[in-house]
Amino acid sequence: MEVMVYGNGESRKQFDKLRFMGNYTTWGCNAIYRDLNVDNLVSVDYAMQQEIYESGYVRDNVCYFTDWSVIPNADDMLLKTMKMDFEPHMIHETLKIDRTDCVIQGKDPKTAENNIKEALDKNPDLDYNDLKLKAEKDVGLYITWVGKNKIKNVEYPREWCAGTTAIHLACQQGATKVYMLGFDLSSYDRPLNNIYKGSNNYLPEYAKGFNPVNWNLQLGAVFGEFQDVEFIWVNPVNTSLDGVRAKFKNVNFLTYEELYKTYDNIRRI
Repeated sequence: MEVMVYGNGESRKQFDKLRFMGNYTTWGCNAIYRDLNVDNLVSVDYAMQQEIYESGYVRDNVCYFTDWSVIPNADDMLLKTMKMDFEPHMIHETLKIDRTDCVIQGKDPKTAENNIKEALDKNPDLDYNDLKLKAEKDVGLYITWVGKNKIKNVEYPREWCAGTTAIHLACQQGATKVYMLGFDLSSYDRPLNNIYKGSNNYLPEYAKGFNPVNWNLQLGAVFGEFQDVEFIWVNPVNTSLDGVRAKFKNVNFLTYEELYKTYDNIRRI
């Protein structure tokens, strides 16, 4: 099974007006649903999950959400208890309508505060304002009242970014060749690299990028675990990928231009 996984790095703009022809299973992350229906949509952020749910996308499209545990017949006492630790402006609750089941997720502001302190203790040269901006993103309580949908809870991997989670899930489901588009990684000394930055439920455009260490570790874990899968990484922009090329023989690299020339099953739409 050949699979195409869309990351949301800015290089993916080169592919937005193109599609593969043929029997490809598509995976995407977070806000890609705003522009494109994919066979499988992955989200690991609570605010983004709630946005996707509210859009109605989940009724007709398969989605994979982390920490998505439905509480049947949730009562008022439970909700009141859950809301106690959050200021009113931090509580994000969808319309209940006639629904009785809900999903409750949360990011404690005290935890975010402790994470900031711990990060600064270990890395005192970090930009405090940028660190605070990222650590406090999605802080709050998210209560999503649910009905019929096609959401599946992600059992494994956990606490990974959406892109690497999508690749791992695709491999779990039998992918033999995985095209990776828009996986630009990032760098702390450069601006944030994301197509949707500055939009709802994303960091602002002035935010710095992320240190790519965790992403590299997660990708390395996927490449190492699924050695029988061929990974084709399109338009990598991080020079540290030379080490990936040497370590993992099942990973090949193409620019978008090479992709267009090599594969005659691409058409403009």
